[in-house]
Amino acid sequence: MNTAAGLTTKQTTQLLCIAVTGLLCAGRVDAKTVCTGDVSAHQIALDLGLSVGKACVTDEKQILEMSVTVAGNSMVLNGVTKKRIVGDEVIYTNIREADDKTKRTTVRMKSKDSIRSEGAMADHFVGSLEIAELSAELSAELSAESSKFQVTRRLEGLHFYTGSPNHEIHWGYHANVGPENWGKLKPEWEACLTGIKQSPVRLSLDEATKVPSETLQFDYQNVSASLVNNGHALQVNVAEGSSFSIGGKRYKLLQFHAHTPSEHIVDGKQFPMEIHLVHQADDKSFAVVGVLVETPAGAPADVGLAAALKEFPTQINDPREFSRKVNPERWMPAADKRGYFNYPGSLTTPPCTEGVTWYVMREPIKVSQEQVDHVKQLIGGENARALPGGVLLPIEGRVIRYSPK
Repeated sequence: MNTAAGLTTKQTTQLLCIAVTGLLCAGRVDAKTVCTGDVSAHQIALDLGLSVGKACVTDEKQILEMSVTVAGNSMVLNGVTKKRIVGDEVIYTNIREADDKTKRTTVRMKSKDSIRSEGAMADHFVGSLEIAELSAELSAELSAESSKFQVTRRLEGLHFYTGSPNHEIHWGYHANVGPENWGKLKPEWEACLTGIKQSPVRLSLDEATKVPSETLQFDYQNVSASLVNNGHALQVNVAEGSSFSIGGKRYKLLQFHAHTPSEHIVDGKQFPMEIHLVHQADDKSFAVVGVLVETPAGAPADVGLAAALKEFPTQINDPREFSRKVNPERWMPAADKRGYFNYPGSLTTPPCTEGVTWYVMREPIKVSQEQVDHVKQLIGGENARALPGGVLLPIEGRVIRYSPK
């Protein structure tokens, strides 16, 4: 997409679904984004102050159909919408007859940046929406740009996001779609806001409850794998065959992925990267093993990571079979240095589901700083959950246990 020009003819076959995430002074505005027009249409929505029911516009027809709610008042935009590009702005102007008056709605969009959405790179625009009206008797002799239109409402600082049709709710790690707002974006994600056993948390050997050694028994095998850049993390999906057991319960490894910087802070330190190995037991319960990654000066590049980074696809949600077998054992600390923190927590991405058992290794592994930078580059920035100012989530009375191995 040409972000400076906004929506281009080349992408008329791509449905652009938008997240509506914002708040209005009147309170939260819930939204549904549904495009009922031509499936090759562009979809436009706004994440601040508006609830968009449908918004479809094609380059060929330049017809806009949009149902919006502004401060609780619903209106439908239909009729001919003119699209213009003025400098670095894309401007849509809609003229329609409503309530015995001619009304004009103008949407101005200016490209800001590109950010990752669920499964796609989303283009991010900022702009405004203006509603103006004119008495019916004057409408025939005045153009869309006539100064005779009286502005009745203007909303500034709106954020526009474009994404893919399978990911209608956009979330990320910054600004209005960042972690502090995940729980407001979708009802199913409320746990991100109201959950009492959320992850990540601060972990400290001094504050943890020491327990008798309960060994994590890893049975990781050389298995085939596929590499996928899901827009939020670099993920390795593994074939069956690898697992770990504790207390007689076996968890099968599903996938592992990376966060930069580390999501957990251990003994007051945040590490350059953290790997999460996601497992599931037969009873469908989840357990995640977290492995911290540090980059000391002179640390050599990890051969396995180098091979994976070379083959990781840049296309979002386009899995690629890895050319070699994967043994997750290589991402674990040495066998005699597997002391771990254990606590009840959650997924660290929406929907922030709780009931996840965490095992965070205290001893980090080592890779080169260049490799961590490469991971961050492929993702498009940092992808660690934290509240504003880097504050982690509260422990909320949970017991953090530490086992020396």
